[in-house]
Amino acid sequence: MRWLVLFFITVFIAACGPSVPVEPLSNKSLDAWLQQDIAPYLTQRFSHHPRFQGTTFAITHMSFGQIDPNTDGLSARVIKTLKTYLAKQPIQMVELQPQATNSCQILTRAHYLIGVEAKISARGHLEVHIDAYDDEQGHWTVGFEKIWRMPLRDEETQELAKQSVDTGLLGQKFLPYQVDQAQQFVSDFEQALRCVKQQQGVSIQVERSGKYLPTPLQTWMARIQTQGDATGKSIQLIATGENRAANLYSLTLADNGQPLLKRFIRLKRPTLPTPRLQPLTTNPLTTKLKAVAGSAEDTSIPMLDVSALVAPQGSGLCATPNPWALGEKTLTNSSELSSDNCFAIKVVTQRPAYLTLIGRNSRGQLSRFHPTVCAHLDDAPNRLAAERAFYYPTRKGVKALGLDDNVGHERIYVMLAANREVKAILRSSLGDIPEICEDNKTGSVEVERWEAKLKQFEQHHPGLFEWQVHSFEHVMAP
Repeated sequence: MRWLVLFFITVFIAACGPSVPVEPLSNKSLDAWLQQDIAPYLTQRFSHHPRFQGTTFAITHMSFGQIDPNTDGLSARVIKTLKTYLAKQPIQMVELQPQATNSCQILTRAHYLIGVEAKISARGHLEVHIDAYDDEQGHWTVGFEKIWRMPLRDEETQELAKQSVDTGLLGQKFLPYQVDQAQQFVSDFEQALRCVKQQQGVSIQVERSGKYLPTPLQTWMARIQTQGDATGKSIQLIATGENRAANLYSLTLADNGQPLLKRFIRLKRPTLPTPRLQPLTTNPLTTKLKAVAGSAEDTSIPMLDVSALVAPQGSGLCATPNPWALGEKTLTNSSELSSDNCFAIKVVTQRPAYLTLIGRNSRGQLSRFHPTVCAHLDDAPNRLAAERAFYYPTRKGVKALGLDDNVGHERIYVMLAANREVKAILRSSLGDIPEICEDNKTGSVEVERWEAKLKQFEQHHPGLFEWQVHSFEHVMAP
């Protein structure tokens, strides 16, 4: 459903989950489960199942129910174990980013991404999830997921703490090239064109297309075009502004409309302040925590003072120019709102903090409310001043948030980061959650898994990250 803006914006928010269920434990070790259950399961699926037989797939990391380049030591070990076994099987496993620079496997796209996530469950057990993401259809595959669960041991806790980035996703939307990686970005397309010539045995003429493109991207496209011939079969090089406000662009090499290679690049790299302490370890997470620890931040004072959902005091005011004319009332987790109601998010902090707002709708999909580049909502400050009431929306343009027609439990997450370092780590950890004004949505995300990850993040950043959740029942209008 498209977003509609009148005096408020139509949004999807979140479904509240049930109480934490009993968690049955596995009867095998993790290695035995991978070798005896999962590897044969994947082999059978991609060699005999009508839906998957003959399709290509790649194995990577997932988090929050989304493909995520930020991984950990345990997930990386699981991925390596599966790749080692499956490489010997008669199925089409591919690498998203071939290691050999002259490999024509660069033209082989993965139809499915097998996501691996190691996490701590709501009851403190170690869980490993395996699932299949259909990269062509843009959703997770129903009924594919497998879960292993056992009590958490010290050595596994240490593996989970080893943070790293899955470079196999480099160039994908989950991990776009940065502007200082433009050489490799261009090289991917130059290699792809050489492979097309080699495989088809014909001359290739490259035709560029794309509107309102920044100068660097035009320059790189011109360089790629020189790899073609003056005449010959037409191959298209298509540039697209995926999210211009966030400087995210994609470049696609296509043959008669069929994509051969697609890569993403972000034209501006966000910068972080120089750490105040020298790192004492190579662990990126620990390094950033030690840098933050050198600041003058007083973590003994909680950041969050007030966090609430509020609705107009007067009934029937949501469709008027000023829904808040008669004041506001605070909602509780047992409140009910219908599709003709509206609301806002109110936050007051005791010390300055960076705000993030995420919603989860009744279908389990996530949307990022703030920070945002949505034109009608981008006037809200990213960093909140202490002891001042902040409302989202800010009431300068859009007055309140409205509801669509999808009833159910709705949930809003209020997150605070004490400084830019933690804010940047949080943004990276959350992954590419669609903004409130975007049409694309995430797949369904389990409440327990999502909130367990937030709790884990809070434990890693004591005094520097806080979060709170609000929920209500979205009911049909009378």
